[in-house]
Parts: sequence; C-alpha cells; structure tokens
Amino acid sequence: MEKISKQVEKWVEQKRSGSVFALEEILPENSGQREYFRVIKTLSKLQREQRVARIRKGLYFKPERIKFTNLTTTRASQSTLVDYFQKKFKNKSYSTGAPLFNGMGLTEQVATSEVLAVENPPKNFEKQRLFFIRAKCPINTKNVKYLQILDCLESVEKVPARYPGEVVDDLMDLWIKKLTLDECLELIKYSMYYSSRTRAVLASVFATMGKTDLAKNLRSSYSVGSHFKLYFDENKCRTLINKGKYGIFNTCQ
Repeated sequence: MEKISKQVEKWVEQKRSGSVFALEEILPENSGQREYFRVIKTLSKLQREQRVARIRKGLYFKPERIKFTNLTTTRASQSTLVDYFQKKFKNKSYSTGAPLFNGMGLTEQVATSEVLAVENPPKNFEKQRLFFIRAKCPINTKNVKYLQILDCLESVEKVPARYPGEVVDDLMDLWIKKLTLDECLELIKYSMYYSSRTRAVLASVFATMGKTDLAKNLRSSYSVGSHFKLYFDENKCRTLINKGKYGIFNTCQ
C-alpha cells in the first residue's frame, strides 16, 4: 500500500496551479488521528518546498506562475477565494453588500471588497477583502433575487454617494416594478425574515406603485405603533412617508 505522504504529494501534484483546496479533500475516508497528522506533516514539508501555501488552518493554495514573468505567487487572490467558496457552497450563497449595490445599478462606485451571504459563514479574509455574512434565511436558486432586493432595501442608507430616497426609487423602478404579482408575493414572503423597517419601506414602495393590497398586507406584519425614521430627499414615496401611513417618517426637512 502506498504511503500516505506519497499519496498526498501525488494529489497535490495533480491539482491545478492557482487553486484552493481544503484539508478534508485530501484525508482518506474514515481516517483517524494517525492519518490526519501524517497528512499535516506532509503538507508542512510541501510548504517548506513552496509547493503549497497555507492560507489558514485547514485551507491551502497551490502556487502559480504570474503571467508574462518567471515569478510565482504563493498568495491566493480575492477572485480565487471567491470562486472556491462559491463552488463550495454551490447554490447556497450570493453576492451582497457593496458589490451588490453596483451590480443592481444603485451606484457607479465599484467595490474593492467582496461580500458573500451564506447560511454558515466562515471567518473573513481581511487581507483579500473577502467577507461573509449570515443569510437571513435558507438560500436556494429561486429566492436569491428576492433576498438581494431585500438586502438593498435594508441597507438604503449604506449605498455610497446616494440618498436613501434615490436608492429606493431605483430599486422600485429597476427591479420591483418588473416583478409579477406572484413574484411580489414571494418578495413579501421573504421580507418576513427581515426587520420591520425593511418591510415598512417595501410597503411604501408597493403603495406608490398602486399595489395597495400588498402594502396593507405588509403593514399588518408589524406593530401599528411602529415608527421608523429615514432621511428621504425628493422621493416618489415621500408623500406617503410624510403622512407616516406605513410607519416611515421622513427626517429630511
């Protein structure tokens, strides 16, 4: 039987340069502590030989040659890590935060960081500016677009170089107005995982669109006495907001 050290070396040799891999990918099934330490020892040896690079405990990178040079990089890039985790989580992750604002057409500023929403987030990668947040609810291929709209509604004050009112208008015109009735109902269903304030803003959007039944449905999901203050400049929902009909009060005077 081939030694574990040789098996590990052969496995790493066959791995594509510039790829990320986890310790559990190498360990044989039902391996015990003895096999575990032998794999770790072999990987430590490969590190010294610069045939692998350790990103963090249990996670490694196979160095690759930098294009058009004779240099080799031992550091996994942001995009490499994003690709790895998107494959790892399969359809259980989605882009959110600052990168999402640009992708949804809410700002022209391009984010230098990447933010992934997942159900069980790992630790952040500060150096590569890759961050994880816990998703509000279980993720699947059918609900990502609703969760992304709701993430943006929840973060209207965080979109760079834009007033919250402008962001809400864009979300309404670019995304929510294009939803069918069934899709609007799905959006409402997933909004129940979000804060009352997020649902209040969505209710005012539906009311502005003339979908008063949907707005009333949302309004009944949070306390009648709830009040949420937002800085809304010139905004299509402003008349409704100023009246406080859906619990949102404009702080722009």
